[in-house]
Amino acid sequence: MYHYCPTSSFLSIVESKTIWLSDFKATNDNMEGRWADHLFSIPDDLPYKDKISAALSIERHFAFRSPTYVACFSLKQDLLSQWRGYADNGQGVAIGVRADFIPSRPPLEIGVPYNDYELNAVDVVYDEEAQRSHLEQLVNWYTQGCQSRSEGESEGLIQSLLFWLDHLRASMKSPGFSEEHERRIIFKPQGFKFEDKRLWKGTKNPSEPRVRAAPDRLVEYFACALPKDAIKEVVLGPKNRSDDEAVTVLLRSSEFQNVKVSRSAVSYA
Repeated sequence: MYHYCPTSSFLSIVESKTIWLSDFKATNDNMEGRWADHLFSIPDDLPYKDKISAALSIERHFAFRSPTYVACFSLKQDLLSQWRGYADNGQGVAIGVRADFIPSRPPLEIGVPYNDYELNAVDVVYDEEAQRSHLEQLVNWYTQGCQSRSEGESEGLIQSLLFWLDHLRASMKSPGFSEEHERRIIFKPQGFKFEDKRLWKGTKNPSEPRVRAAPDRLVEYFACALPKDAIKEVVLGPKNRSDDEAVTVLLRSSEFQNVKVSRSAVSYA
């Protein structure tokens, strides 16, 4: 899978041996986190509907009940729209990393403890029929589970429902983005109790994200460490004038060995 980025970001990623998982709300799609909302409506007979409605109204106002961090990849190695949108108008690079760098999971796994989903890779769902099916499956599971439980006993189900709704929001995009073939790493800390040391590299206090500057805002992020064998290929964009040997020297200086360096075949002036 390929992470398209400007050359300056590529340099930072290689030198720091990390990839940044940034605040989900800072992506270039203003419908991020909200696309699923127009597909989901709370059924009138949903157990504890008022409590769910209140929680969702808070979520929608603040975008998320708790922060969600993502790093975005494409399964396509040489895609013009990616060069234009994410790699400095074709002057950047696409970093090809192992598909199993972070194990991929389905966007919804009913019955799996949601703590297992704090860090995972998910193929973005673009098909509206599939999106509606996931949401319907989640609501049916929650409704059936509440039938044999008191309100107090259902608190865990309520929290699971809210978590999975958040996770599905992070896993769904408008069909208009389908050509991106996106796979994203999603990190949703549960009270910042996550203990996977890959995320704490260079962070003095693991209970807090770091902050970087974007052109129009400050963005929170976590730095996820890249293993030495994570990078398999670097594709230079159609307008990138870097010398192949310079790229190889940079990679070797950070102990990334046997990385293929290639050039985009896209005709783009």
